[in-house]
Amino acid sequence: MYCFLQRRGIIAGEALPLPELRAAATPLEGVDYVRAESAGILTYLKQLGDRVEQGEVIAVVTQPMKNSGQGEKRQIISKTSGVFFARSAERFARPGKIIGKVAGAQPLAGKGPYLLTF
Repeated sequence: MYCFLQRRGIIAGEALPLPELRAAATPLEGVDYVRAESAGILTYLKQLGDRVEQGEVIAVVTQPMKNSGQGEKRQIISKTSGVFFARSAERFARPGKIIGKVAGAQPLAGKGPYLLTF
């Protein structure tokens, strides 16, 4: 905060140099709100900051009571290529729950006027 105020000229002094960007800026229309399709235990295969490609598996939802108690796994894939920048802290998924976000460079179809919410 101190360096921010120095850069704005509110506080005297020379601020430290800005760090390098980890990724290029992307449009809000390019953010993929990754949703779970079923309920179960959530296991992430990608870490925050990882680059993902369209169609790549980000996480798996395990439904332990399916298949006569053997469990059933469902893959959750990204709809866009970009940076995996947000994920749910909860390890349980439910149908329709946003479990992560991928910042893509290309706008996605079907985005409405509410770009900061789903």
